[in-house]
This record gives sequence, structure tokens and C-alpha cells, in this order.
Amino acid sequence: MSKRAKKRIGRPPGPHRPVVSARVPEALYAKLKETALAAGRTLGEELIWRVERSFEWQQAFESTLALQARARENIKQNLKAALRSEGYRPVHGMGGSAWLEPGLDPANWTAKFDPEMLEELLARAEARGIKLALEGEQSWARAAKAALEKATLEGEKS
Repeated sequence: MSKRAKKRIGRPPGPHRPVVSARVPEALYAKLKETALAAGRTLGEELIWRVERSFEWQQAFESTLALQARARENIKQNLKAALRSEGYRPVHGMGGSAWLEPGLDPANWTAKFDPEMLEELLARAEARGIKLALEGEQSWARAAKAALEKATLEGEKS
């Protein structure tokens, strides 16, 4: 009489794989189920496959972004060097900086502009400042809005 091997009870032998569970929206579940079926994978295999692809994509995307940032910095540095070699000078202000052509006095550089154009630019800046102050969340914006409302109310009373 031959002895039959006892059937093993419990988890199959092999490396331990942690379990991760999450509740997902019905639409996502249906989409995952559909793609798993089309790919010939189980739902768990499909999830693992998609998560691994997302990490690969992220790594590739981050290295591409880093490469683009280095390229932009190189271009910026080369452009600055070229402008300086041609005699252009950087003028820095609160809103950024500008490169002035050779021979242009930084104190009078606006004298080159048409007065009507300057007036239009100032009007746009004023309108934008008012809009930002009225829509803003900063404390100075709230204070400006309150002062404007107070002035409006006082103007209506008189």
C-alpha cells in the first residue's frame, strides 16, 4: 500500500508578497477589469503592471524635465554672455529685469517710448492692480478693498 502525501494547508511556498487593498470608484474598477481581460491578466496583475508603468513613466519624465531645465539654463547663460558681449546692460527692477541696448541711459530709457503707449501701459497696470486688489486674498488686498468700499459709501452719502 502506498502512502499518499499529505496535502499542504495554507499559503503556497515561495516569496512573501504583501497585500495592498483600496476602495476604488466603480468606473475605475470597470475600466481595470476590462483592460485586464483584454490583456489576459488577472485584476491583481493588471494593477501591478499599471503601477509599475506609472513609476517608470515618472522616472523617465523627471529625467526629461531635469534635462530640459539644464538646457534652459545653458541657453539663458549663453544668451546673457552674448548680450553682454554686444554691449547690452541688464537693469533690474521689482517686476523683473530688462536688457537695455548699448548707449541707452537706464534713468531715461522710457523717453524712447511713445507717450500714448506709456499712458496705455499705465492705464492697464492700474486696472490690473485694482482687479487684483479686489479679487486678492492677501491682507493688503482686503484692506484696499475695504478702503475702496468705504470711500464709495462716503461718496454716495455726500
